[in-house]
Amino acid sequence: AAAAAGATATAAAAASADAASSQPPPLCDQCLFDEDTEHAATHRCLDCDDVFCGRMAAAHKRSKVSRGHQVLTLAELQANPQLAISTVLCREHTEPFKFFDVVCARPVCHSCTVLEHAGHKCTGLEQAARDARTKATQLSDKAKEHAKQLVDAEKELQNVLAQLTANYETAVKEVNSSFDELEAGVIQKKQDLLKELDGKHK
Repeated sequence: AAAAAGATATAAAAASADAASSQPPPLCDQCLFDEDTEHAATHRCLDCDDVFCGRMAAAHKRSKVSRGHQVLTLAELQANPQLAISTVLCREHTEPFKFFDVVCARPVCHSCTVLEHAGHKCTGLEQAARDARTKATQLSDKAKEHAKQLVDAEKELQNVLAQLTANYETAVKEVNSSFDELEAGVIQKKQDLLKELDGKHK
């Protein structure tokens, strides 16, 4: 019974795979404008999100408007779905960001590097991200060190204040003790003088 169930499951999976593979591929978006010519799509533009046949994909990459677009085969996208994640485009040139302008501190596309940002020092986006992470780590380490220094300085200040308070209390005690001794000596001297006067008077 178990063998029969396993065979049934295998057959069902094979049938599902056959059904998926039997589905017709998407048609080229550009060829759809020509009712007499329809070709299966083999490529996709990640910037336009359109699909093309091989001929239209080549024409799309040659066009001045879409020359900088990222066009991949459907097989590549199926093998690596992460490649299909939408790309952020430059507002001025509708091209994907490729570089990071170090001078302006902003991402730029290829057209930006030869037009508005020509002559600026640029680096790749991945390198810029690594540099940013490194700088953030350095700033975090410095902040932690400064925080430790502040805590240490506060502890030292508390110690100084405690020592000053102790010194003040000691000084007050010494002053009171000195004046108490002085007062006692004056009173004793007074009594001695009075006794001496009484003795002479008698």
